[in-house]
Amino acid sequence: MEALRRSLGERRINYFGHSYGTLIGEQYAELYGDRIRAMALTANIDHSLNARDFLVSSAATAEDSFHEFVRWCERSPSCALHGRNVTAVWDGLLARADRGEIRDPDQPDRALTANEIAKAVFRKFYGPYWREAAAYVAGLDAQRRQSPPRTGPPPAASKPPAAPDTGGRTKAEPFYAVFCQDWRFRAKDHREFARLTEAELRAAPHMRGSPRVHAAMAGCVGWPDEVNNPQHRLRITEAPKILMLHSRHDPANPHAWATNVHRQTRGTTVLLTYEGAGHSVYRRSDCTRDAVDDYLVELRVPADGSRCAAADPGV
Repeated sequence: MEALRRSLGERRINYFGHSYGTLIGEQYAELYGDRIRAMALTANIDHSLNARDFLVSSAATAEDSFHEFVRWCERSPSCALHGRNVTAVWDGLLARADRGEIRDPDQPDRALTANEIAKAVFRKFYGPYWREAAAYVAGLDAQRRQSPPRTGPPPAASKPPAAPDTGGRTKAEPFYAVFCQDWRFRAKDHREFARLTEAELRAAPHMRGSPRVHAAMAGCVGWPDEVNNPQHRLRITEAPKILMLHSRHDPANPHAWATNVHRQTRGTTVLLTYEGAGHSVYRRSDCTRDAVDDYLVELRVPADGSRCAAADPGV
């Protein structure tokens, strides 16, 4: 970022960072705060957490989004599961997936795992795209009526699909090279990893943890212990006011992460909370969009602790 600023010949820059992009913004502000004109950060990352706190808080916020989804289904006739016990349907669906009874609608010869189902629905919480999530769950649950339950072990076809043919090209997969050098998350043995997983499952019994974060932490097993950018408390001393926005019910990044970052940077950051659901924040309502636009364009900073009401999720 600093190289880009210098190459552009700009004395100060504007930055909008979302999700993992907030970590880039936070650390740029630590190093080059006096070179920022305006910085807006949405769905904020707390880079001060240890492995257990990171994993458990991520699981808890995924579980919170599941309960928000259930409440929406209970009150919304447009939900494909409206009028049913959504939690029971969901738990039963994952249990049947564990037995190899749920088929992939796109590849009927392959069984879906519970983790694949949870991950697919978790991604729909990002919007939030609750109507799509409900239709997906209802469609899989309907397989109960279309075919008898399988007996015996899951078929061989239930194994994860082979990597897609890339025609000999190398596929870009930079995630672990980034994540495992930004976080010192190295379980020293299987016993420690099992304890972390147990804590994760207690925090999210229905979602079975956070599909994204569990895979991320597991992916760091075996990486070198040396971490280029280990977590630490933020130390921002020279930056102008930085605007932070965060959803109350973010499925991926807990609202508590934003409040903790704000506590670490009380003199520098202003936190605005969107009271609704979803990982995306900027486009959720006129309130959230205007707050960012007015700040980035006119440098009008909202009052710290401001709130934007939850909007129709548009699902």
